[in-house]
Amino acid sequence: MKRVRGVWCASLVLLSSAKCGSAAKDLPVRADTTAESDRTRVSRDGLHYVELGKPFEQRVDSATLLRGPYKFVEIEVVEVTNPKRHPLTFEVSYRPSRGDETRLGEFSLYPADNPGKFIVGTQGKVRGIGTLVLSVTTPDGPTADDVVRAGVRPLRFADSF
Repeated sequence: MKRVRGVWCASLVLLSSAKCGSAAKDLPVRADTTAESDRTRVSRDGLHYVELGKPFEQRVDSATLLRGPYKFVEIEVVEVTNPKRHPLTFEVSYRPSRGDETRLGEFSLYPADNPGKFIVGTQGKVRGIGTLVLSVTTPDGPTADDVVRAGVRPLRFADSF
């Protein structure tokens, strides 16, 4: 190893290779209380489920914020149960620990039962400890027996896409 301008060359290589990796960062998912675990509805396969009227909430803690600020939230929809193919709109919001919930953006599946990866801009509004909220709606009037459910991986922050 060689010292260049007060920094070891090996350290420079490690730093530059770390920047070449994935730009997405996992948000910590807290599951330390029964109430929160129930609210996030985590399945055995590690997916979180969002349904009509039942959003998925994921905490944003101070450790995550230290690595920011981030430009995007990445949402990976892995499975969709929508037999009648209702048009679906997913909305991402941020609720700070103090203050009002802010809508960050939305996306839709096409076709209506097709999974995929999506990003929504943070608009510089995710600044403090709080909660990201992912909800799903449909303009159709689904009946009580309609099943609309999406399995998503833990939400991630990204600097680019």
